[in-house]
Amino acid sequence: MVMDANGRSHRAKGLPKGYAGTYDGNTAAAAAADVTPPAAYYDGRMDEDDRLGWAEGMDALNDRHVGAPRLPDGLDSGRWHDEFGANACNAGGCTFTLGDGADPDVRVFNRSRIANLPLSVVRARLGGADPKFDFGDRAWRPDPDELADMREAFGVTPRNLRDDRFAGLLGPDPVEGSISSVADTYPGANARLYADFVRHPRRRSYTLEGEAMSRARTRDYARGMFVESARNDAKAWGADYDPADVSERAGRWFDGKYPAPKRQ
Repeated sequence: MVMDANGRSHRAKGLPKGYAGTYDGNTAAAAAADVTPPAAYYDGRMDEDDRLGWAEGMDALNDRHVGAPRLPDGLDSGRWHDEFGANACNAGGCTFTLGDGADPDVRVFNRSRIANLPLSVVRARLGGADPKFDFGDRAWRPDPDELADMREAFGVTPRNLRDDRFAGLLGPDPVEGSISSVADTYPGANARLYADFVRHPRRRSYTLEGEAMSRARTRDYARGMFVESARNDAKAWGADYDPADVSERAGRWFDGKYPAPKRQ
């Protein structure tokens, strides 16, 4: 037998295929092994079959399981990680499952209906005064107890909208407020595009329903969505708010924060 760097005994080379170079896992060192997953496990180069094979090998060695994926800031790992290590959580009568990335998609499952929204959009909606979720057939609004539970799960503090036209539109966090406003008017892919634009302003290209778009074109889309959503917000606020004035203010705010590219 030959001992490797981890103290595991290997059969000598030259044996038939399936035996040569294999190790004897019945050693104390093998039971205590702590093997870090390969880089391919995390970066997408390892497919599901390879992941399964790697995991089974680690189980055979009595190694530790791979830790649960890192959660975005503000989410409590004790509440989100289920017994299988997945980024899932039950709150407000819904089941939420996170995808990957800095602003992952959230799969919302509620009473046999499913919706998918960016995490930034979900948080922005929950921070608003009257959050709702569009499941295609109809909108669903959580009741106060459900809403409080969902806000706690997502680490969201409701915005105290001040009695000022534009401050009321944006709230304390202008970016979160703008995402929330657009998400209420443009659910789905358009809300995703807007969230991507305001969250990643240095990106050179964006995608809308599979179509690649330049930054300049995306900006025009995003501006139009924000101005129109501001107009809709003003209509909902009542007669004291002029939709034309609020939408004009929205356009000026957007142009100041995301200036238009210089035309050649």
